[in-house]
Amino acid sequence: QSVRDALSLTGVSVKPIDLEATYRLGLESNVIVKFKSRKKRNEVFSNRKVLASKSKELLALNFNKNLYINHSLCRENQHLFYQSRMLKKAKIIYDTWFNNNSVNIKHHQHSNAIKVYHAADIEFLLKIDDLERYLESLKE
Repeated sequence: QSVRDALSLTGVSVKPIDLEATYRLGLESNVIVKFKSRKKRNEVFSNRKVLASKSKELLALNFNKNLYINHSLCRENQHLFYQSRMLKKAKIIYDTWFNNNSVNIKHHQHSNAIKVYHAADIEFLLKIDDLERYLESLKE
């Protein structure tokens, strides 16, 4: 019930029929929520930024910390998304996000979004030889 109430703070009505499963990860307060439909999941994802302004309501629901809603990614996509976020942070690319099981990037503000499935896609776009080494050089 409290998970549904918290998800409803996004402005999306979440009913028991919308959820396939919810379970905790170990002793931590992390909760995995599996939606029955992508449509409902995408609605919640689209409105998740609303939660940033709902800290009092979350406390009333016994959420002691902020509530974060994230995708569950395989290791390869986690790493690829991390790399693209580092490029955005360094202002090498304009934007990056994860949607429909792929990392998306915009090279420039007015360019079209490009789906990225492998580091080689980013290397081709940015005309670099080795993305890992390039990111390491940015850290120095």
